[in-house]
Amino acid sequence: MLAALLTKKGNIKIVNKKPQIKRANMNCIKVLYCGICGSDISKYNGSKSINRPIVLGHEICGLLNNELVAIKPKTEYGFLGSDIDGGMIENIYVDKENIMYIPRLSNNPRLATLIEPLANVIHSVRILTNKEDVAIIGK
Repeated sequence: MLAALLTKKGNIKIVNKKPQIKRANMNCIKVLYCGICGSDISKYNGSKSINRPIVLGHEICGLLNNELVAIKPKTEYGFLGSDIDGGMIENIYVDKENIMYIPRLSNNPRLATLIEPLANVIHSVRILTNKEDVAIIGK
């Protein structure tokens, strides 16, 4: 299957890659979209050290049995796109407990790639104490 493989600093190649090993508790997700995070850019430009080659991407949405799903990127085997291959691939095997079924989002499944960064924002707000002021800035 086709994958965007980061081979070295500043170099991504589209390659045919064998799928990772499927374990008993995993399902195969057909990747529809994978967001590009700031951490992906840091890995690409070499400012964040990782083992290469690796398939980047952890903001993933796809289809499982024709249902839209998003993926929790932290797995028991490592973090998708950092420790183990991520979502810039046609299909990815994911632990069942890392799959979140989501409703169709106004016929725009690309919005599902924003679930992971939104979860980080919600988590950060929840850990604030003393009702601190917060500014969320983005485009």
